[in-house]
Amino acid sequence: SLATTAAWAGAAKAGFAYAPMSLEWPAERIRKVVERCSMQVVLSEPRYWDRPGLESVTLVDAAALLREGDVPDARRQSCPDGGASLPLYVIHTSGSTGEPKGVLVSHDNVFTVLSPAGEYGLTPGSRLLHNIAVTFDLAMMEVWGALLHGGTIIVTQTDTVLDAPRLKEHLERHEVDWAILPTSVFNVLAVQDPLALSRLRDICICGEMPNRETIAAVYASCPETLVRNCYGPAECTIYASFE
Repeated sequence: SLATTAAWAGAAKAGFAYAPMSLEWPAERIRKVVERCSMQVVLSEPRYWDRPGLESVTLVDAAALLREGDVPDARRQSCPDGGASLPLYVIHTSGSTGEPKGVLVSHDNVFTVLSPAGEYGLTPGSRLLHNIAVTFDLAMMEVWGALLHGGTIIVTQTDTVLDAPRLKEHLERHEVDWAILPTSVFNVLAVQDPLALSRLRDICICGEMPNRETIAAVYASCPETLVRNCYGPAECTIYASFE
């Protein structure tokens, strides 16, 4: 959402680390993540405030903060010294035991991985589809990839991405030219209508092994679109390789 993206940018500028989590998670997982991160504040929609596991934190409506408009000077602060080495976010994976495993990533880590924009097709003015779940670290590539290179983030709902005709109209209306798609979603769209992806200049697919025949079908319908297979564990900061 817009509120989530603004919250990440605000935390980064203030020098705070953020830890994306889903309030649809089981209460015990929420509680463990809150405890392990020593969380003090959770920004969410008020409808989630009664969720078990949030008893120890201050709850803030992020959307309401955006509606406040300009922040008084007394509440402004710049990023503290040493910002590059500060933690930017903590992303949680299931780990081999099924327990939430936190991976801490610094400002410098993200900048190092995402600063060579040409590697993955971003240019100033790129318009990026933002639809990856915020608990998945590739969402960081959507958001920080755009913000680091003068791009525009197009926040997009999941039901739009899963429907080829709706997605095609959405991409054209918002002039989207770059997207990350889970391989399973890419496969579904290729079956529904590969031409739905023709507006995109670059697609990164991720999350599982791609299907060669599906990629060939998309290339046949969208010869101007470049499909990249991105892979990497969270510990490597978003991705380690692509082809």
